[in-house]
Amino acid sequence: RTSRSCSHVQPRRTMSTSFLEAAVLRAADVQAAPRAADAQAAPDLTILSWNILAQRWADKCFADGEYPLATAHDILWSNRCPRIVAELLASTADVILLQEVDAAAFNELLPKLTGYDGLHQKGNTHPCNATFWKPRLSLVWAQHRSRTLSTVLHDGQAKASVAIVNCHLEGCPSASLKRVQQLQSALEGVRHAGSLQAPHASLVLAGDFNSTAEGAVAAYLSFGSVPQGTREAWGLAGSTAVPDEACAVAAHAYQLQSVYGLDDPRAFSFAPSGRSGWHGLLDHVWYDGRHLRCVSRRQLVASEAHLDALLTMGMPSAASPSDHLPCGATLRWSGDAATAACAPACAAPTDSSPTPEQLLAEAAELLANALPSEALRAEWVSVTTPPPPCKGKPPAEALAAIAAQRARKEDLLAQASPEARAMLLRVQSLQKEARKAASRPTAEQQRAKQQATQAKVQKKAAAKAADIAGWCFAPLDIAELASAAQEAVDDHWLWHRAGRQSGKTPLEPMPSSATKAAGLHVTVLLRVHECGARLRAACAAAQQPATLTVSDVFVERVERITDEEVWCVGLAFASPAIRALRDAWLAPLPREEWPTHCPYAGEGHASLAYVRGEYRDAAERRLAPIRARLVGAAITLPHVVFQDPRHGLCEQIPLGRQARSGSVRQDYRFVAILDFEKTCERDAVLSPQEIIEVPTLLLDLSSEAPRLVSEFHEHVRPTRHPQLSAFCTELTGITQAQIDAAAPLSTVMDRHVAWLERHGALADGRNVLFVTCGDYDLKRSLAEDPNVDHDALPACYGRWCNLKRAFAAHRGKKRQPAGMAEMLDALGLPLEGQHHSGIDDCRNLARVVRSLLAQGWKVAPTGQRAASAGGVTCMSESGCSSV
Repeated sequence: RTSRSCSHVQPRRTMSTSFLEAAVLRAADVQAAPRAADAQAAPDLTILSWNILAQRWADKCFADGEYPLATAHDILWSNRCPRIVAELLASTADVILLQEVDAAAFNELLPKLTGYDGLHQKGNTHPCNATFWKPRLSLVWAQHRSRTLSTVLHDGQAKASVAIVNCHLEGCPSASLKRVQQLQSALEGVRHAGSLQAPHASLVLAGDFNSTAEGAVAAYLSFGSVPQGTREAWGLAGSTAVPDEACAVAAHAYQLQSVYGLDDPRAFSFAPSGRSGWHGLLDHVWYDGRHLRCVSRRQLVASEAHLDALLTMGMPSAASPSDHLPCGATLRWSGDAATAACAPACAAPTDSSPTPEQLLAEAAELLANALPSEALRAEWVSVTTPPPPCKGKPPAEALAAIAAQRARKEDLLAQASPEARAMLLRVQSLQKEARKAASRPTAEQQRAKQQATQAKVQKKAAAKAADIAGWCFAPLDIAELASAAQEAVDDHWLWHRAGRQSGKTPLEPMPSSATKAAGLHVTVLLRVHECGARLRAACAAAQQPATLTVSDVFVERVERITDEEVWCVGLAFASPAIRALRDAWLAPLPREEWPTHCPYAGEGHASLAYVRGEYRDAAERRLAPIRARLVGAAITLPHVVFQDPRHGLCEQIPLGRQARSGSVRQDYRFVAILDFEKTCERDAVLSPQEIIEVPTLLLDLSSEAPRLVSEFHEHVRPTRHPQLSAFCTELTGITQAQIDAAAPLSTVMDRHVAWLERHGALADGRNVLFVTCGDYDLKRSLAEDPNVDHDALPACYGRWCNLKRAFAAHRGKKRQPAGMAEMLDALGLPLEGQHHSGIDDCRNLARVVRSLLAQGWKVAPTGQRAASAGGVTCMSESGCSSV
């Protein structure tokens, strides 16, 4: 992201044109040929790409004045996210490519994009790219680079695979060289994968290129390399020639075409300052025209009115929830896509790649033209030939020689004319490419490897999107059992795994909401293939809750470690319920195709320590009395957690049909989880305290599993204490700017009522029940606020379920938990987000509610306000009430 100034601010006005109108696809300047009459014709592939503006950049750019026309309301993620989701769903695109998606946004978007699977780019250095696809497509291969996320998706209906490169290239206007290098690296990765791991018929590149249609990136994609004289103009004072090094970047052999060309000079996808600042087309879609053709492209703006609103109001604004506009296209397979997908020549342009001899011959010809002297040519070859590789750090003499070699090369470049310098840079690039080509497998070797992996790739691509690979564990608290066995293992016996300080498993339970987390857990299903619907069905039919009994304290050889002898100390569990679950899950498969259930005996195991081979007998002797004490100990298992770390998937699956909310007849269709936040001081009590945040999650209990219907989240402008304290901001995360831009409580509550009504929660008097963490929210906070017309509120606002009280009653405890954190801890769930952020607290409370519903909890009110005197009636557990 780069800073741009604005000298004139246009007055804001209301946006009358719906933003969703921009989802209409048109065939402007693209000939939409009629589809072939063949009923087996491959379906079209629709692509949508959008930089959705990461919240961290939105806040920073707004604070720095880079969005001069935006208001605080325009910047809030809670206001932008619903519009983004609505736009994405309205597009019905087969593949959605998003840029500037941080991990929190991805986790929020994925469940809301119903009908899509998704992949988030690895890395936490900056907001990343994310790719989503419909179920007819399945992920075959992925590559994560700093600025691109490349995938190969197999289209089960078209019987062809396509490589998709999701780009967010370097943002500095003058960094044309970096952008070209980033593209070249991504294309080389896709080409290499196409020849070996993931054959594909065609290629699509899309995203935020941070370059216009006439810049270096477009030239590289269109011509295969950057021609001399190419200039960059966007965001700069005038145009600037691209560096000579960009012209020397290794060429590609794809035949790429752009969806958005130069036919409309007014076209833009980026206009943060409206018409008063720079605006242009930075977002693009390119495709390989050999097996794909464009039949229509997405209209960037819906109408002249929409165009005028964008230029008047800037971006983000009511006209756009991001500072970029989405772009996209409908692509159609041409020719026999299925045949193309299997042909090595179409998997990537490998057969047309020059040989090392051809590259060196071209380099020699250029070198002869650049340097007339034979001595200079020999010297150039000498200073550009890398030294032979050596193990470890090179000695000081070698480092000095490399530095001298580099300095002499720079001298030769400085002495050459501009034309000769460009040729020398190209020579260096060709020499490097020749060395790479010489180290690559031969065509025969590539074909042999491709044939060996083709069956595996096709089988993987044909699997349903839900049937992915992973493993299941039980998030149980077995620290007391585990510590007894661990304490018997001396520290000097331990085998230390690379990168770990201890050979013992930490006794903290593994969280059931994050992939790749470390901690204590019981593995119950290992190497789960084709889990999908079959695994869920087996869990639904399983005994609930399942019982696990310690069957052994084992010392077993770790077979996966082959270079040394390592033994695992752990607990083995027996469980008829888990055995039945495994058999039901694997029943449709032939016995010989059953994957390995567990490397150790029993229906589950917990690995506690890893011991070197010479201490195995000592460990056996030390553990004998502990084994006698622990065998027979029983624990219950209400659910399992399925993880697929490669795809960032983590899902909690309850056991037993009666564990689902749909199996318990609920008196209410909806629960509305609510948690107000109020003005506060660190060392004083404000009077009155005023509500400043109204968050609510609406869950539908009518389906087999509770379904999130919608989220309501608005801040409130207080009237008695309009200035927030620093303590309040620190505690809740609510800023003064958010409060200043908010509406008063009466307006927010009117919207809250309308929101419930819009989703059918007010259809009758017992359609919704509020769930709160205590009685205070509806008993005191809302009831005592003078800014609300209580008589105008529906009756449901006077009835609620105190989740702390219900939690204790459901678990047979007399003492209520102190708060949300204690309930989460009791369920083995980590706290997510910021505690005392109202919306984050609601989401955490929803996880508690889901867990209780999975255990057969029936939702019921625990308190209500008496209509006559305004008192509070508390419900007893038997259903009788006492005032």
